Amino acid sequence: MTRKRSSKQNWGRQWLGVIAGAIVGLLVGVFLPDFANQIGLFPLVLWSAILGGVLASLEEIIGAGAVISRQQNRLLNLIVGLAVPALLLGIVWLVIALLTR
Repeated sequence: MTRKRSSKQNWGRQWLGVIAGAIVGLLVGVFLPDFANQIGLFPLVLWSAILGGVLASLEEIIGAGAVISRQQNRLLNLIVGLAVPALLLGIVWLVIALLTR
């Protein structure tokens, strides 16, 4: 059985991932200016920060997927853990799109 990290450690790890992702996005924008001009520097840094936060939180996402799927398969749990928030956001987006017609 693995030892669980405290929520304070998880919080710090997520912030570290967000900051590292933002720095990587900024560096990509500096060294690949054509790419940054196509997307925009701010969205590039923002999406890089989001990706860094997600990568730093993979264990928690796998744990959430395990709670839902009740399986020991880490890949399945990762897919379920990522799919549930995406599905909820898709439903919210669909409801907003239907209400604003």
